[in-house]
Amino acid sequence: MGRELYPNGKEVSHFLSPEEATSETKKLLIDSPVIYNATFSIPNFYTRSDILINIENNIYDIVDISSNSNPKNENYTDLAFQKFVIENSGYSIRNIFVLYVNSNLIHSLPIKTELYFKSKCINDKISYIFPLIKDKAKEILSIPKLEDPPTLSEHSCKSPKDCKMNLMCWNSKKDMNIFSLRENQELAKKLYNNNIYYLRDIPESEELSRTQKIQVECDKTNKIHTELNGIEEFLNKLKYPYYYLDFEAINPVIPIYDKSRSFQHIPFLFSLQIEKESGEIFDDFFIEEDEDPRLSILNKLSFLIKNEGSIICFNDTIEKKCIQESISVYPEFNTWWESIKGNFVDLSIPFKNFSYYNPLQGGSTSLKSIITPLTGMNYKDLAIQDGSLANREYLNLKLDKNLDNLKKEKLKKDLIDYCKKDTQAMISIIHTLKKIINQS
Repeated sequence: MGRELYPNGKEVSHFLSPEEATSETKKLLIDSPVIYNATFSIPNFYTRSDILINIENNIYDIVDISSNSNPKNENYTDLAFQKFVIENSGYSIRNIFVLYVNSNLIHSLPIKTELYFKSKCINDKISYIFPLIKDKAKEILSIPKLEDPPTLSEHSCKSPKDCKMNLMCWNSKKDMNIFSLRENQELAKKLYNNNIYYLRDIPESEELSRTQKIQVECDKTNKIHTELNGIEEFLNKLKYPYYYLDFEAINPVIPIYDKSRSFQHIPFLFSLQIEKESGEIFDDFFIEEDEDPRLSILNKLSFLIKNEGSIICFNDTIEKKCIQESISVYPEFNTWWESIKGNFVDLSIPFKNFSYYNPLQGGSTSLKSIITPLTGMNYKDLAIQDGSLANREYLNLKLDKNLDNLKKEKLKKDLIDYCKKDTQAMISIIHTLKKIINQS
């Protein structure tokens, strides 16, 4: 989309080798005012720029297209490197701009490109980083000559993005769990640098929080930690009927529905299972890819969920956010929302509070880390086993015009099965927690 703001440019193909792309760029530099994917090479390094604009006499501006709502630190470093390679190729860079997403704007379809992006000149940011790039480049070149990989912490491998080569560096310690220590990654890094790789080996002299002490004790004894008072206090807050609610939602960078903005959470599917005090459980779900699902979901939920009982979600932030953002478009449901929003109960609370902790959770309090150790349930029988895949598959269902009806129906079923599994997991968790209290 960003290219639409700089039309009539010539493109250097992504499929060319660095040498071929560099040669093609040199030809285009002669008389092309705008080049897409311009490529430059110097010994040991090459770079590609999203948009290169010819100002005059070998002086150029770089325009970088970002899919983020604000320029990131990695954008600055990457663009400083582009400037380094281009200027060492014999050209000058005047200004560097980042086009980033205007995530606050509610769009009407079709989207107007001039409104979709914001533009920011980042010369001041580059000026701080650029003097360091040459030394950083030399450092990178020295790495392949090392006999062993450089010493890093696991944190270094995950920021700003996960390293795809971490198994090479970590294979000898792949079973360590020191970085599962909650609340303080700096402490985990310090312990690792002191050759402590397992929770059970943390010295007793180390000052730990309550949560960390529970983790360490469970790791040493391989026993489950339960605080009955905390579990019972949580369960006593619940009132029948129990509405077990789970959404699947997309938050696309380019809005696909009218009256929506970039990164807005759009629910496209829900599973609702209603448990009455008698023990009866009713379920319902909805999916429709041919229209804006927000109105249909609000219509259905406002009919099914009454101002009574508890609405149980695991990490209820997404469910509440989806409803609130949907109601901003359909305010006629606001009265219903005001009547029920105080009934939400976050099922993750007793686990985040460590009222229950099983060492098999590995320090995590996510639904999937809890469900198998606590209840024995798992997601292995499902075609879709995580929310990110559900997100992508729905977008395929919505946007891929080549899908036949058979594949569409299969995708719908897989999505519904995954969403429903989450509410079934929540039911199983509540019943198991009650069983723990009753057995005590």
